[in-house]
Amino acid sequence: MEKTIFGNTENGKTVFLYTFKNEQGMEMTVSDFGATLTNLWVTDKDGKARDIVLGFPSLKGYEINNEFFFGATVGRNANRVENAAFELNGVRYKLNKNEGNNNLHSGPDGYQLRIWEVRAVNELEHSITFALDSVDGDQGFSGELNLEVTYQLQEDAISITYRGNADQDTIFNPTNHSYFNLNGHQNGDVLDHVLQLNASKYTPIKAESSIPTGEILTVEDTPMDFRSSKRIGKDIQKNFSQLNLNDL
Repeated sequence: MEKTIFGNTENGKTVFLYTFKNEQGMEMTVSDFGATLTNLWVTDKDGKARDIVLGFPSLKGYEINNEFFFGATVGRNANRVENAAFELNGVRYKLNKNEGNNNLHSGPDGYQLRIWEVRAVNELEHSITFALDSVDGDQGFSGELNLEVTYQLQEDAISITYRGNADQDTIFNPTNHSYFNLNGHQNGDVLDHVLQLNASKYTPIKAESSIPTGEILTVEDTPMDFRSSKRIGKDIQKNFSQLNLNDL
């Protein structure tokens, strides 16, 4: 593992990058700022290396463009909470509204803007674990949450593992918010990428709010069916209600 300084935050805290390489030529770089995946270099069939994770070349880019969540760990709850409120165990919790009437990705002061503790490093397994303590009431959520995120560079992939421990019932729905382009940065769109998803159902969303309707529908005979490999752009122009929402 190679540890380097990424820069200093606006309030003067030093941020680091951690880089791992494997024998296949893959290279993964993560940062303790937002427990973020900043770079993932892979070689193509001709041996050319490409960084396939979108992001910024400087720490400042991640600080001032944080609404894009490039590569960051998002929590406690990824995605939207309708009307920025939820009920748990008979108690109603109000969150900050940061997307119309919704709470998006848990609101302001998100995990993507915090410096995480490096809890463990395993150089033999090419892995690193970041940890964050979120106090009771943080972002409006119940309970003190201890969260760990482990990145591991495997032989031909990366894995991201989340572990959470709370002292009372709470929402726990984190994710990684990376954007991938197998052609690398500034090399067009991903419509010619071939994708396979082992998913037979999908959850449609409401047009006015991007909130799930609560339905769980089959992908069969719809453009949402990626159970067999196909180009991402193959059916993207079809007249299908959920595809007509792609400008949200």
